[in-house]
Amino acid sequence: MEYESHREANMDPEERRLLDRKRAEESEQALADDLFGIGGGNVGFANNVAAGTGGVLILRDMKDHLKHAKAVGKCVKEHGKPHLALAMFREMLNECSSVLDDDSLNDLGKSLNVIRNTKIAEAKKLAQKKTAAQKPKKDKSAEAKAKKEKEDLFGDNDVYDEYDDYGAQYEDDFF
Repeated sequence: MEYESHREANMDPEERRLLDRKRAEESEQALADDLFGIGGGNVGFANNVAAGTGGVLILRDMKDHLKHAKAVGKCVKEHGKPHLALAMFREMLNECSSVLDDDSLNDLGKSLNVIRNTKIAEAKKLAQKKTAAQKPKKDKSAEAKAKKEKEDLFGDNDVYDEYDDYGAQYEDDFF
């Protein structure tokens, strides 16, 4: 620690500026690693990081965009933290908002709605499976046994006494 502070005190302005830039890049890389849940440098991006650009990713064509979108998507899927993925998408949209036009934004909205509807349908299907699994199955043998006991006790006919009819007739006649 003392050695580093002594070394920094003896640096010329150019060396100090390079050291500050290196520290800033390391902290930014640590934040990116935390966001994507990965370790190391530009994972999957080495081919498109141009020399002398300070580690800036250069996307030249559709192939580059799709390749790196899949790599980022894979990293996001692996860490499985939705709040970090949401923060990344919001920041990316804010940075790219000047490039996107109305049609692009409408298409993006449609894609998000399709994904959202798919997630809702999956959740409903899962909920239906859970409720179906929770319903107790009817024991048909126990039901048949109970029905047989009822028939033995009360008989197997629908003939009833006439007391209810007498009461109904009495109400009709006098009330």
